[in-house]
Amino acid sequence: MSREIVARFVPAIDEDLTSYRAVSEALSSAECSVEALPSIARTLAALHSKTRHPGDELKRDDRKRELAARVFATEPGARASNTDELSSAFKACDETVTHGNFSDDSVLVDGSGDVKVVDWSHSCTGPRSFDVGCFVASLFLLYYRHEAANERQAMYSLVDGCKHFVQTYVESLPQEWRPADGSQFYSDVAGYAGVWLAYR
Repeated sequence: MSREIVARFVPAIDEDLTSYRAVSEALSSAECSVEALPSIARTLAALHSKTRHPGDELKRDDRKRELAARVFATEPGARASNTDELSSAFKACDETVTHGNFSDDSVLVDGSGDVKVVDWSHSCTGPRSFDVGCFVASLFLLYYRHEAANERQAMYSLVDGCKHFVQTYVESLPQEWRPADGSQFYSDVAGYAGVWLAYR
């Protein structure tokens, strides 16, 4: 996706970011403060809502095929049973602009909970569940890091934080665009999270 097109939807970050840190750093400490997760969810929901039904100039982007080829091309033994189905759904869906790598390293927060999203080099059109699944996968990876260090409280915080992240994201969407309970959206989030875990 060209820089000009991304600039139409993404506010330029022209301020000093030294007071911000990556979510991966904020959630890696033993305290594992998850207070910023609802703000991150609202930020992602706002991006997706703002870029619903993007124009044809976005749909002709080759980056989408490149991203799909990289993310879904895991080793056969590591592939989820529905990887091919998810890959096809991703390539066929143009419902919004996705970040393409909405992970704990691409999201920055400051002490007040303000959120900045960086690294838009993988952005393309796709299903909103792709970005949500990517971030959920990041939270699971952090969970396993805390598990290895036997930091139980941090593990419990991440489990609750993951649930609240998805719930807040859905509640922050326009009413007519919110997925119903038990809809395909939730299955796709879980599926894309699994694909991201295998990829990373």
